[in-house]
Amino acid sequence: MRIKKVARCILLAGQIFGLFFLTFYSFGQKPAKWKGKTATVDGVLVIKNPKTPLYSSAEVKLTEELKIGESEGQPEYMFGRIAGIAVDDPGCIYVADDKTIDIKVYDPKGAYLRTIGRAGQGPGEIGRPYDVFVNSRNELLIPDGKNYKLHVFSLDGKFLQAKSFGARFPEMTAYSPKGQLYVLSFGGDFSTGTYFELVKLDEDLNPLTVLHRIDIPPGGPLRESLDDKIPLFCVQSDGNLVMGFPKRDEYSLRVINSEGKVLKIISRDFEPVPIPKEDLEKARESRPSGMTFELPTYFPGFSRLVADDKGKIFALTAPLSLTMKSFFWDVFDAEGRYLANIRLPGSVWHLSNMKNGLLWKGGKLYVVEEDKDGYHIVKRYAVEWILR
Repeated sequence: MRIKKVARCILLAGQIFGLFFLTFYSFGQKPAKWKGKTATVDGVLVIKNPKTPLYSSAEVKLTEELKIGESEGQPEYMFGRIAGIAVDDPGCIYVADDKTIDIKVYDPKGAYLRTIGRAGQGPGEIGRPYDVFVNSRNELLIPDGKNYKLHVFSLDGKFLQAKSFGARFPEMTAYSPKGQLYVLSFGGDFSTGTYFELVKLDEDLNPLTVLHRIDIPPGGPLRESLDDKIPLFCVQSDGNLVMGFPKRDEYSLRVINSEGKVLKIISRDFEPVPIPKEDLEKARESRPSGMTFELPTYFPGFSRLVADDKGKIFALTAPLSLTMKSFFWDVFDAEGRYLANIRLPGSVWHLSNMKNGLLWKGGKLYVVEEDKDGYHIVKRYAVEWILR
């Protein structure tokens, strides 16, 4: 027994050292003293972060390298409404537009190359693109929220095949480097009951693992009153899924491997931020007649999750406003330590509608933003971390 206890202590010490080494090696900064705690409970690494980040004066210096999009001019550079962006290894940019119903492709310098897909229901036609991904075989994957399909194209625009989601409405999707899709779907029938379900699918869209499901009886609660029960999620560069719920009394993330096993739980102490009274009044006034659910008085601990290509986790935090052009994100390293709270640009439409408008690739940040007239544009930034 004593030998086993000593072995466990050595293992835990190694894990803690790994947290420090990986964090500071990846950012190139001098070590700071982390004030959180780690423990292993039933084989799961539990990481408890304090309220304040490791770096209290952190910032990200962004240098704009590229801008694509214009409100007037050449149609190849005009977007209706961007549903998602993807970037391949050479740096070409793929922009899914759910107004023009196509994918526009640009080279690394922003020059227009081609348009992929068109509106319709036939082969190579798209009902409504909900996102866009480049998989490990250099194919373009396009979840279709109208035709309930996953369209597959070559990167040069050749239609390869379409796979059916069946009865699953792909409300939110994330692609794993291991070739799997995580899909938050809405299904069922209002007369017999509906559901929200987060499921992992294989490349043929066969369900492998149900990670979360909430069943709603006929006449049950509305979507707006279920927000803290519907998961947010993203996929790290190693294929692990990060899942959490936008609760107002808890800040907790689960890291789950491709087999569905919980590897670690990441938490952070926080104080809920009250929603301004004027925003609550506007929400009450805009609520359709017949909706009687109680409006929350506090923002959730986080309301969006994104991962970069180094494994860091970004959680969107309050305050939020429809007029904001930049937003605050909690940053956790790949091991789960709370590093910083930083400000990043973005589009409130994408962040509130869980669309893919923020992408990290090759040390660059690709963001969907809005110009002064509200038109969508894509920008690429060089990134410099300043942690102190």
